[in-house]
Order: sequence, then structure tokens, then C-alpha cells
Amino acid sequence: MKQVVWALAASGCMVVAAEAATVTVSIEDAGFITNSNAIETAAPGFGDDGPVDLDWDPLNATAKRLLNWLGGYSNRDAAWCSDGVGCALDLTVSAGYTLTFDSFFLGGFNNTARNIAWAVYDLADLGTSLDSGNPLVDGQTGLVESLGLSSTTGFRLLFGPDGFNGGINDITYSYDLTDPGVAPIPLPASALLLAGGLAGLAALRRRQTARA
Repeated sequence: MKQVVWALAASGCMVVAAEAATVTVSIEDAGFITNSNAIETAAPGFGDDGPVDLDWDPLNATAKRLLNWLGGYSNRDAAWCSDGVGCALDLTVSAGYTLTFDSFFLGGFNNTARNIAWAVYDLADLGTSLDSGNPLVDGQTGLVESLGLSSTTGFRLLFGPDGFNGGINDITYSYDLTDPGVAPIPLPASALLLAGGLAGLAALRRRQTARA
């Protein structure tokens, strides 16, 4: 009897496990709006998932808005900007969550090796880059930059100064609760009544045993 009561009581202290969700945003899946030049502008909300929002035009500047070119960036589609300098993508996470910027792909136009400078900033401090590089990107295979950076605010990815001949793809990120902690699952009222009844029966049984 005691075992049953303790099992029911313990079930009220179960831990809810929070698993990180991983998302890869591929430009090929963008569903962008195509104009007469086969250049596409990013659809609002493309790449958003759960508490994470992607802004393909964070600088609110037409020449720096990320666009999609159909192929030709190391044999991939890519997001690029017509200005070519300071092309920007923001990833913002809601309060209470931690965002991890895992990696992104760099491609060179027109399937040509290019030096593409890039830098990642925390949105809470746009004055100091968390990571940066200026690699020579293979024109045929491109390059995946692995980051593994975490933030409770979000990130800005800047690339260029040749963001016309360089483009990005496969923006990969994950997110999780900042402090999952222990979340008790309350027992339904019927289970509490059952537990109380069983406890009463156990006490009655002990008294009867003692009298015997």
C-alpha cells in the first residue's frame, strides 16, 4: 500500500525535459517574390521558428536588403545584397530562450573562388564581433562556417565587403529554454483523492494490525 501511495506522490514531481530544436534555413526553400530580373526579395517571416525571428532587412536599406539569386553561388542559391557592403541578417530570440547560432554556408559568384569577409555580433553589443573571418571560398563547393555561439538576445550576421559576389545559405540555429529548471506536473484532483483514500486505508490497516 505504501508503495502505491509513494508512487502517486512521486508522480507529482516529474521533470519536464526541454529539448533544443535545430533549424536549417535553406534559401532554396524561401518562396521569395520574383521580379522580372529573376532576383527575389525575402518574404517576411522566412526562416522564423518558435521563439526565433529572422530579419532579412535589419538595416532598412534597399541596397542592403538580402536578395536571392537563383543558383550560381558555388552551385547554390544564395542571399546577397546589391550594395555588396554590410549585407546583414538578424536572428532575434524571445525572452526566456537561448539561441545558438550553429553555422552558415558561404558561396562565391559565379561559381568562382571569392574572399568573403564576415562577422557575427550579439544584438546586445553591436560594437564588438563575437567571431569573424575573411576566407577564400571555393567556387565549386563553397564553405560552411561553424560558430556554436549562444545568446539570450540574438545575433547579427554581416558579410561583405563583397556581398554582391558572395552570398549566404543554410543558416543553422537551435534554441532552448534559458533555464528549463524543474517543472512539477500537478496531479489531477481524482488522483489526489485516490492517494488520500489509499493513505487512509493504509492507516486503518495499521490500526487493525496493532489491535490484533
